[in-house]
Amino acid sequence: MPDSGSWYWIHPHKRRWYLLLLDQDLFGDWVLLRAWGSLDSRWCGKKKEILDDTGNAERLVKKICRTRQRRGYYLVQPPKRQR
Repeated sequence: MPDSGSWYWIHPHKRRWYLLLLDQDLFGDWVLLRAWGSLDSRWCGKKKEILDDTGNAERLVKKICRTRQRRGYYLVQPPKRQR
């Protein structure tokens, strides 16, 4: 069973960021939220997926992690939210 988690990548040369959040909802389904955008503006996009199988959630997270690294992104700590 995968653990809930969050991953945050940046691409310093392209000035881009990518965020991945995995958590379980009240119905027991795994929810995968992806968000991406520019480090220089407030522009961003997002995609939400409901995954009912834990194996699918784990495979998808691993695939996304490999893809981000292959495309030159670096895994970093998520930024603190501004108030």
